[in-house]
Amino acid sequence: MRNIFRSVVLCAVFCGALHTKPSQDIESLSPLAQSYFVIETKTIGEYKLFLAKPKTTHAKPYPILVVLDGNAHFPFVINQYIMHQYTPAQEPLLIVGIGYDGDLVYDVPKRTRDYTPSSARYKG
Repeated sequence: MRNIFRSVVLCAVFCGALHTKPSQDIESLSPLAQSYFVIETKTIGEYKLFLAKPKTTHAKPYPILVVLDGNAHFPFVINQYIMHQYTPAQEPLLIVGIGYDGDLVYDVPKRTRDYTPSSARYKG
């Protein structure tokens, strides 16, 4: 009987988690990240590009990290890079985020359109 009760409680907890939605709060950039990167944004049609260029000069081409869902993940990736990966001897990194024009962290209809393959491509 006790195992059945535990199973029901666990099922209720996990089912409740299925109805949760992602946070619509955009993380802010840390002061350290702002001191290391020049941050630019550019809107192209319905997409927004986020660009973090290192303030240091570098003779070689920069390696690039592309971040999808840029509205949500671009600030997070930059903050984590600065906190955990950056050392002055490390090769600078150019970080590009691709998101959607607007204030939503996740624009679900546009995101679904972009990330869901068309059924016309998969003819059996």
